[in-house]
Amino acid sequence: MEELTSLLLAGALIPTIAIIVRKLIVDKVFEKLGNEILVKDKNGKELKFITNSSISSKYVRDVFESELNFEAEVKKNIHKFIGSHSRLGFKLSSGKNIDFILSRGDKMIGIEAKSNADIFKAKWISDYFKESDDIDELIMIVNSKIPAEYIDEVKKLNDGKKVIFISAPRGKEMYRLLNNVLVIGLGINK
Repeated sequence: MEELTSLLLAGALIPTIAIIVRKLIVDKVFEKLGNEILVKDKNGKELKFITNSSISSKYVRDVFESELNFEAEVKKNIHKFIGSHSRLGFKLSSGKNIDFILSRGDKMIGIEAKSNADIFKAKWISDYFKESDDIDELIMIVNSKIPAEYIDEVKKLNDGKKVIFISAPRGKEMYRLLNNVLVIGLGINK
């Protein structure tokens, strides 16, 4: 009888132990694995971000919504800059891999807006120059603090490409910062 009780108890414990191991070890390991998600719109524009392996459709929707809202805020501020410096002849276009391209004469400045730095791989900064070799400089506007990995990635660029970061949490001070970068930092005369 004791053997039967022991066998039943062991039989009940094995699935319980398996569930605990899965929850504590396996799920945690897979949760840390990052996946790249790449989505293209009908015009060929790409949106790329990283996420863990257990995402929901709501999470994906929230990421897109956040990115698109932040891009719209950046675009509004770029238009404001162009309007207040209209005699300089800036033109704004959308890039395929870069959110915006601001051009004046033969100078092309890529502008990338990121609402969440945590879902963006630092190595993608180098990729912007590879995918859009016609841009002279890149301005990264981030809705958070600039991660150290971004700065480290820029240090790896060896072909004289210039990257300028703007940290504008919640869009705060974005126009002033963008104006300063374009007028002062890039040597554009008023």
